[in-house]
Amino acid sequence: MPVRVVVLGGRANILEGTHGLGLDTVLIHREGGYEPRAAQLTERIVHADLGDYALLEKIVRDLHAERPFARVLSLTEDCLVPAAQLNEALGLGGNSVASVRLLKDKVAMRGHLAERGISPVRWRVVDGLDATVRFLGEVGDRIIIKPVDGAGSESVFPIAGEQEARAAWELLGERPMLAEEFLRGTELSVETFSHAGRHVVITSTDKVLSPGLVEIGHTIPSRVDLDGTGIADLVHRFLDAVGIVEGPAHTEVILGPAGPRIVESHNRIGGGSLRELIQLAYGIDLARWAASVPLGLEPGPAEPPAMRHGAAVRFLTARPGIIQRFDGVAEAAADSDITVHLTAKPGDRATPLRSSHDRTIGFVIGRGVDAADAAARCEAARDRIDVVTAAD
Repeated sequence: MPVRVVVLGGRANILEGTHGLGLDTVLIHREGGYEPRAAQLTERIVHADLGDYALLEKIVRDLHAERPFARVLSLTEDCLVPAAQLNEALGLGGNSVASVRLLKDKVAMRGHLAERGISPVRWRVVDGLDATVRFLGEVGDRIIIKPVDGAGSESVFPIAGEQEARAAWELLGERPMLAEEFLRGTELSVETFSHAGRHVVITSTDKVLSPGLVEIGHTIPSRVDLDGTGIADLVHRFLDAVGIVEGPAHTEVILGPAGPRIVESHNRIGGGSLRELIQLAYGIDLARWAASVPLGLEPGPAEPPAMRHGAAVRFLTARPGIIQRFDGVAEAAADSDITVHLTAKPGDRATPLRSSHDRTIGFVIGRGVDAADAAARCEAARDRIDVVTAAD
């Protein structure tokens, strides 16, 4: 009888992996929140409020009593903690709830690292304008404030003075935020896969950031030497410190004058088409591994994989307004190694770029002989596309 698993939320990427492995998969998702093809990739789909843990536990326990599950899986941010809770409740193994919560709670993570002398960064929890201005005065330079449990660059504000702090808090309202010193340097992410507590670096990612610090491009592998800069060692020590033992992780790092510093981390595949980029560059499907390796169906990676190609993605941006048309798409798609994906259509609204959730227009993705070639080809394709908008 096939091995049976639960998947909480997310996209069809992990379902493609479990289906390809011959697993019986139960998807629990909010109604209308999944792609139609999910029905062909699963044993059944159960509709539920993914934010109601008591309901999720009842559903899973009842289904588990009918026929046991081997693991509860998720690669979507809001379901990482519930998946760990369910695995712990049913004794199925995986990353501990404490470890996953440490990655989710950025304040707890900073305190945890400070206690162990890992990646020192000046930080404080602030609850309004006055506390933010005081911390800015103590740091004496720029700071950044962000949600204590956010992701996707949402509600992240660089602050250099009281005026910027005031504008940020007018948008934020009353809630605690994490304030940190602004780390200057090269920002990149490190994509790892862990099995039985052993971590292997799969690749690293150079980022292209908007003025508001939203990621609008990724290139792999990074130009930065992970070993020579100490980044690889730091990421290994970090994952050990927070207790990650299995699955993919996406760890953001800034390499500055004082060395590398951890920004944040998530026990999932990074967003922004990183799964697809890793497939293009290495021929590896991390979503499949997220299911197969913990269940012993495939071996975990023993060492970093060899690069086959460089790979890059660049997201399309536009002046806010109503999209009228897309010019230059055919010219952009003329490169056989580049694919253009339009995720918006004429009549849709192009919104201001405040977080990764606002990258709704489309993107170009592809490969090259190396990372620089892939980036250059993607940027050339992106620059051929003109998203024409009109004010509404």
